[in-house]
Amino acid sequence: MFPIWDDVPTKKFPLITVALIVLNSIVYLYQVSLGER
Repeated sequence: MFPIWDDVPTKKFPLITVALIVLNSIVYLYQVSLGER
């Protein structure tokens, strides 16, 4: 079972997580723009 939230508040912005999501989105859009080979 995966925890959805926690009682301990975070003190900093999840920069690495957001950066990974943005990077994966860019790579996905790039691959979609290539079309089928």
